[in-house]
Amino acid sequence: MSALRQTVNESLKRYDPFQIVLISAGTVVAAYTIGKIASNVSEFKEAAVRAAFDLATKLPGVKGQVEKGKNDVRELLGKSLVIPNDQKFFSLPLNGLSHEEVLAKMQQWHDHDAAHYDRGMVSGCIYMADKHHDSLNTAAYSMFSLTNPLHPNVFPTVRKFETEVIQMTLRMLGGDPDTACGTTTSGGTESLLMAIKTYRDEAFAKGKTRYPEIIVPVTAHAAFDKGGQYFGVKVVHVPLGDDYAVDMKAMRRAINRNTILLVGSAPNFPHGIVDPISEIASLAKEHGIGCHVDCCLGGFVLPFFKALGHPIPAFDFSVEGVTSISADTHKYGYAAKGTSILCFKTRALRDYMYFVCSEWPGGVYASPTMPGSRPGGLIASAWASMVSMGMDGYMTKANLILK
Repeated sequence: MSALRQTVNESLKRYDPFQIVLISAGTVVAAYTIGKIASNVSEFKEAAVRAAFDLATKLPGVKGQVEKGKNDVRELLGKSLVIPNDQKFFSLPLNGLSHEEVLAKMQQWHDHDAAHYDRGMVSGCIYMADKHHDSLNTAAYSMFSLTNPLHPNVFPTVRKFETEVIQMTLRMLGGDPDTACGTTTSGGTESLLMAIKTYRDEAFAKGKTRYPEIIVPVTAHAAFDKGGQYFGVKVVHVPLGDDYAVDMKAMRRAINRNTILLVGSAPNFPHGIVDPISEIASLAKEHGIGCHVDCCLGGFVLPFFKALGHPIPAFDFSVEGVTSISADTHKYGYAAKGTSILCFKTRALRDYMYFVCSEWPGGVYASPTMPGSRPGGLIASAWASMVSMGMDGYMTKANLILK
């Protein structure tokens, strides 16, 4: 070490101290700038592509074709979104209609819409077990349509339903019944929004960063971008590998001191590919950050595919490092729209999801998710769907999907 020190001192003798400080500072600044540029190459590329596209659409000839295309789309949407020759109610009727008249009109409009989905040809929109099961969902909702989980002391049965729906989902996804927990939401989007809010607030509370970032594959659901915009969290997108799963090397390179969460999908919506959750979770644990698995699409099929003997990669709480999972009961859980379950590995993490205001003159206001009042009927429907399907029902449906 002394020899190295002497060599360095000899080589720097011709510089005065100010020059050494200036060169050192300049080197640090240059290295930092190059690093920032390198880390944002993909963002620069995207901006360049957008700028080139915007310019191209303004060129003579091209602009006219673009406008024609827009008009064609508007015309197509107009035909698909408007019910022909229907009676419109833009103002309150002077005299209210009878219940029979109201229901007759609604039945007419229902039949118009049902023609689109009754044949089972609407992908990613309708998840039907069968009409008998749908009748159960409707009856359960109707029975509890006046209930509101915001007031559990008034509606303890809805609290029971919510607790049991969450616990059934946790056990299905490998959660420890003594430590894992969760909440119901209005759908996959809200589950992802609340996950982002939870990790952001944890980072703020623990002083991890003031500029939180999450890292997601480019195939991750757009609700992550929505949540980033809502909650002031930067969403960093990383590319895919040749297998259409997230590129783990790119994900590792994207991590910095502001990263609070890594995301994987099981499966993703665009391609139906399960990301390497074990690798993502291991990387998250290595850096002391969260790992969320978006199981909104696969939460109620992957466990049963695995039980049927199919080679499903590890994706749930059995994977060390996975800290939260979202799964939609209103997709392959066959519950009524819209319900989803956001699961957490620990209660300590879930605490950051809640909103509580104790200073309001109207009293203490607290809610677990985005809404205040929530439809208890939907939670009742989710409970009815899950206990009526049972393990055997979900296994049967999963087997039919595979066939």
